[in-house]
Amino acid sequence: TMPLVVTSPAVGIALLLGALVILGTWPAMMDICTLYKRNDIHTFLDYATGDFAFAVIAALTLGSLGAASPDNPTFFTQLGDMGRNWPSVISTLAGGALLMFGNLTLQIALTMGTSLGVILPIQGALCVIISTTINYSLSPENNDATLLFSGMFFFLLAIVLSSLAEVKYKGYLRRMNREHPKGIAVRRAERKAQHDSAGPASDGEDEEVESASETDSVSSGNEDATEASLADITGDTDAEVVEQAVEKRATLQSNKVVKGLLVASSGGVAFGFFSPLFNIGVNDHFHWLPEGTVHLTGWTANFFFALSFWFWAHVTGVARMSGGPKPTDFGAYVKDGNKRGLAFATGVVCGFGNTLQF
Repeated sequence: TMPLVVTSPAVGIALLLGALVILGTWPAMMDICTLYKRNDIHTFLDYATGDFAFAVIAALTLGSLGAASPDNPTFFTQLGDMGRNWPSVISTLAGGALLMFGNLTLQIALTMGTSLGVILPIQGALCVIISTTINYSLSPENNDATLLFSGMFFFLLAIVLSSLAEVKYKGYLRRMNREHPKGIAVRRAERKAQHDSAGPASDGEDEEVESASETDSVSSGNEDATEASLADITGDTDAEVVEQAVEKRATLQSNKVVKGLLVASSGGVAFGFFSPLFNIGVNDHFHWLPEGTVHLTGWTANFFFALSFWFWAHVTGVARMSGGPKPTDFGAYVKDGNKRGLAFATGVVCGFGNTLQF
């Protein structure tokens, strides 16, 4: 037997269109997974397992169909030939690792407060620009440069507009009453005026008012230090002190926005290289394989690609379990079956989409 091979351009285009639909479906399924109160790391590990499971099934079935041919060995034949085709195997393994790194940066950028609506355009655009440029340079005779690079211009425009939108949005939040130190001072001044107009109060009432005032100033992350400096601000707060607090908070949030964008951009670069590495693993553009060695089939390359993604997903996932807002451990992950089937199915759908495009 030999792997199923697609030779018709029409069938290839149909597969790509199907891949676009499927690759646009699994993120929606992942969003549904996040609606349930389950640790995000648990969900992602199940997703990675589903992706790898589909790659294994595809290699064992579709990767072993058709008439036998020395030029198209089966999946198991290529596994036994790793002593010769290992450069291509390493290339696909590296591609899977970079895909995992890109996913990790997305999660980190989200925890830094960067909007998902900004992360996805930046990473998607960088992925298309870098991967298209490299893949074109590998096989320029098979591509239309004008069409490809015209499309890349619009992806580059998406990066610029998304970054500007994120900076503008965070600036708007800083002007909101809940995000502005002046707003906190004004609210305290109003409470003090209301308290004074109501006449003297007991010590218990004073403590209650002070407690309520302090509660309203509680925030998260780096903003805690700024809020603490405003603990004694009242209606007669010195304007210079408030302005300093405003400037400090603006600086902290601006730095946070920049760091989030940098993390998201690094993930986009990683996404941009995983496809060329897979391409090199299958087509051996640099002639790394010994003479006479058959190139990896798409099914075999996809198996190693998914294996690497699954492996690094678990390595990074286990390493991150003890930290973050929801500490956990591997034992808790094994016992946590909440919506595991949905997360696993999400990975299967993603694996199906990747297989179609590869």
